[in-house]
Amino acid sequence: MKPILVLALAIILATLTGCQTTERTQYQTLATVMVSVDAAMTAYGDAVRLGLVDTDDQRTVKQKFDQYKRLERAALQAAQFDLETASPQQLGLLASQLTLQIAQLLD
Repeated sequence: MKPILVLALAIILATLTGCQTTERTQYQTLATVMVSVDAAMTAYGDAVRLGLVDTDDQRTVKQKFDQYKRLERAALQAAQFDLETASPQQLGLLASQLTLQIAQLLD
């Protein structure tokens, strides 16, 4: 099961962080960022249920995810819920950090 989770996260990270430039981060849509984070969090949730993530790491991921959700809500409201709107750079960077942290935990 673990290799499948790592492979899924590698694909997600490639879309979020691969050769990332400011311009690329700026023009990711909200939908792209949200789908990527949702997939990473699903894999992470599976790992937690399997007992692969310790309590301290769970706390750290929860804090970062809470930050991400606050920014996501603000970005959605600003975009009037148009998921094709470009994602704010800060949201894309936070999503990248969150998915990278999850990938490192599951590696």
